[in-house]
Amino acid sequence: MRTMTYEVDIHEERTVTFKIPDDIPLGRHQLTLIVDEKPISGKKSRDKKAFKQLLEQTRGIWEHGDGLAYQLKLRDEWDGR
Repeated sequence: MRTMTYEVDIHEERTVTFKIPDDIPLGRHQLTLIVDEKPISGKKSRDKKAFKQLLEQTRGIWEHGDGLAYQLKLRDEWDGR
């Protein structure tokens, strides 16, 4: 069994077409469709905007060079090491 996830837009005609991968053998198969009752909020453009906002808000962290080393240094300071 294989799980495939597709994001689709549901329009007035309420039809959806899937392209099944070529390595799925021909013949009769059982498909199970699970639909979230709430639409996915936002579009990719919003995701890009949110990502840019996150980068702007965390900009100072990356000015310290290696982010992981900086985080470890901060944790040591917080723990009083």
